[in-house]
Amino acid sequence: SGGESMQRCLVTFVSQTAAFRFKRLAEDNGLFVKIIQTPKELSRGGCSYAAKCTRNDALKLTSLCRRNGVGYSRIFAEFTDTGGRRSYEEVR
Repeated sequence: SGGESMQRCLVTFVSQTAAFRFKRLAEDNGLFVKIIQTPKELSRGGCSYAAKCTRNDALKLTSLCRRNGVGYSRIFAEFTDTGGRRSYEEVR
C-alpha cells in the first residue's frame, strides 16, 4: 500500500541488554529506535523488551545485528485499524 517502507515494526529481544545494544547499534548508524515494553500478545517466550522502528530500518538493523553479534528474537509489522486497535504480524 505504498507506505510499506515507513510501516512500523517491532523487533523483540530476550534480554534488556540485547535491546539496549540494538538501540546503540541503531544510533551509531544514524537510525532512530525507541525501546518499549513488548505488547502482551507478543511477549510470550520471555521477550519483554522491543524496539520500535520503521520497516526499512528494521531490515537494515537486523542485518547489522547479524554482522555485529547482537541477538534479537523476532520481527513484527504493526498494523492499526480504523478504531486505533493495533495488531501484529510476524515478518519472515
